[in-house]
Amino acid sequence: MSSGDERENGATWVTALVNSLPDATLVISSHGEMLHCNQAFLDFWRFPEEILASASDAEALKWAAQQTIDPEGFLQRVSSMYETKSPSFREEIAMRDGRVLERNGSCIYFGESAVGWVWTFRDVSEQKCQESEIKTAAATKAAMLEAALDCVITINHEGIVREFNAAAERTFGYTRESVLGKELAMVIVPQELRDNHREGLRRYLDSGEARVLNRRIELPAMHASGRIFPIEISIVRLPITGPPVFTAYLRDISDRVEAEQRLKESEERFRDLADNIPQLAWIAESGTDGEVYWFNQNWFEYTGTTWEQMKGNGWQSVHHPEYVDQVVKNFAHHVRNGLDWEDTFPLRRNDGEYRWFLSRMKCIRDDEGNVVRIFGTNTDITQIRELEEHLRKLASELAESGKRKDEFMAMLAHELRNPLAPIRSAAELMKTGKAEAGNFGHLTDVINRQADHLVHLVNDLLDVSRLNLGKIVLKTERCDLFGIVSSAVEANKPLCDSFGHCIEVVEPPNPIYVNADPVRLTQVLTNLLNNACKFTDPQGTIHVQCEIADGMAVVRVKDSGIGIDPSHLPNVFETFRQLDNSLERSASGLGLGLSIVRHLVELHGGSVTAHSEGLGNGSLFVVKVPLAEAPTSAVVTDERPKEAASTPQLKVLVVDDNDDAAQVLEMMMQALGYETRTASDGIQAISQAQEFRPDLILMDIGLPKLNGYEACSRILEESWSEGMILVALTGWGQEEDRRRSMEAGFHEHLVKPIDMQTIRDLVTRQFAKE
Repeated sequence: MSSGDERENGATWVTALVNSLPDATLVISSHGEMLHCNQAFLDFWRFPEEILASASDAEALKWAAQQTIDPEGFLQRVSSMYETKSPSFREEIAMRDGRVLERNGSCIYFGESAVGWVWTFRDVSEQKCQESEIKTAAATKAAMLEAALDCVITINHEGIVREFNAAAERTFGYTRESVLGKELAMVIVPQELRDNHREGLRRYLDSGEARVLNRRIELPAMHASGRIFPIEISIVRLPITGPPVFTAYLRDISDRVEAEQRLKESEERFRDLADNIPQLAWIAESGTDGEVYWFNQNWFEYTGTTWEQMKGNGWQSVHHPEYVDQVVKNFAHHVRNGLDWEDTFPLRRNDGEYRWFLSRMKCIRDDEGNVVRIFGTNTDITQIRELEEHLRKLASELAESGKRKDEFMAMLAHELRNPLAPIRSAAELMKTGKAEAGNFGHLTDVINRQADHLVHLVNDLLDVSRLNLGKIVLKTERCDLFGIVSSAVEANKPLCDSFGHCIEVVEPPNPIYVNADPVRLTQVLTNLLNNACKFTDPQGTIHVQCEIADGMAVVRVKDSGIGIDPSHLPNVFETFRQLDNSLERSASGLGLGLSIVRHLVELHGGSVTAHSEGLGNGSLFVVKVPLAEAPTSAVVTDERPKEAASTPQLKVLVVDDNDDAAQVLEMMMQALGYETRTASDGIQAISQAQEFRPDLILMDIGLPKLNGYEACSRILEESWSEGMILVALTGWGQEEDRRRSMEAGFHEHLVKPIDMQTIRDLVTRQFAKE
């Protein structure tokens, strides 16, 4: 074969070889001429048609360089390759379209002479991307391991440590290098748990039984120093082929366990405290509609329920049906919105009774202000509500009482002026000396009657005060009830006659005996009859009857008067109460009579009630007092009046700082035939007593310089006072006043005003000879 044929066959062989290569391949001469390229090369570089048609190697090279990121660098490296005739080279070319090309070149030698080069091009973009991703993933993994707050420890199927991150170093006190290659059991597992750890690993390798994989569990762990502390651990098997590899994620939970223990102890202390407070207490979940998960012991004791009955929303069953819907609505609203709440509503007690409670709900918040639980208490306020209602009622009653007292004071002034007006007029007329002789006695009678009326008013006031203070002491004796009734009727006869009333008195068939104070019981019936007279229109009828009913002595006083409005019946016996304030009844008194009646009857162990069928239908008052046993034999008493004792001639000293009172009383004494002197203060009284040596001293208590008590005591200390009778004559008539008089040495205590008959009775008691 000729040399020409050999060259032609060689070129054919090279062409076939180049075309068969998968990589883009270019064969160039030693001078840079493109001798041959395969289709992969043309597809790879994507030469435009005009470049291929030019058949210029320089234009093709220049166009190719423009497709790279660094055209000048590309051309310089090609030129250098031609000059140095490097046997081989490799480089990566960054393309403008984002690809990365790998170019490999080999020099073609003929003998020792370089005759050309073979270039191959390969797109390594995807490979580079994968390599980058692998590097990035590796860097990310390393960064994550180092930055992780939790410990990350990886072991192989033999339990040998293959990874130990920075958090693990900080937590367990080892360096990564010191534990890699060691058995995990000997590093962080406490000695008493190492066999269990190894056995669990073997069991998994043998049978696949995994008791701890993919679970969060709490275990004790060991520090490099030997300290044991609690950890939370989660173990997973890595999804790789070959022998199992495990990664454990751990964290030190010492602070949490300690906090939970403190919280548990705190809650135990709280519950102990809550179980010992008087309120009902409970705790509810936050962010719900009010699901209660704890009640104190008082709740169960009060409601008589169990936890099974109360849990969840069972607490609603002990609420009153009329209030439960509103309570549940309000409660749920405040719990959902984290709002404190306060309300009052009734709760059912274990015996079925509903009692009122003040309920308070407090939202418990963490350091960030989030509601973590709801605490509530229920305080029994039933007694407080009852007390408030009582106080409101009492305030109303006090206001009404104050109003009645104001009305009473106005009425008292009116009632006192009524008798004072004729007294003053009569006194003025008598003072002028122009009263006719026939009218003088009438004026005196007027003064006496009006003075008696004043005394009656004052006595009523004093009786009310004594009764309210409990100062009246009954002097009870066995007495005939009809006799007391007769005395009261007789006392009221003048008043009845003045109105033209008819009094019908029904005598019982047999005597009725009672244990009573005859004076006070007569006062009771006198007041009732007096009341009947004044509130019955002229020519009316008053019916009085004595009887025995239900084991009690009963007196009924019925009149045909104006009657009582049924709505006023409960109030007729109240102090300062007058049911009729009309002008035509304005002379009816102070409104104290019925109050005195009630108190005196109750002191006797009895009762008094008022009845009326309404206005215009009259009134009925019924007095009931306990019966006394009838006498076993008749007692004969001498009813003949005794002959009055003769009035002795006396020396009387009148002591009063009121000159008018002293002079009038001195004139009364002189009218009775007594020798008199006066003194106006306590010191003067002692001096006059020593000089005058009176038989009787009438002394006021409220004296200047020396009061009556002290003056009396000093007089009685003197030897010259032997036989003197000292009588306290004062406006003070309470039991305490009488007691102090007796302690000071006074022989008697008289209350102003007094009349001449009182003086006669006093003298008779103290001086009359038999």
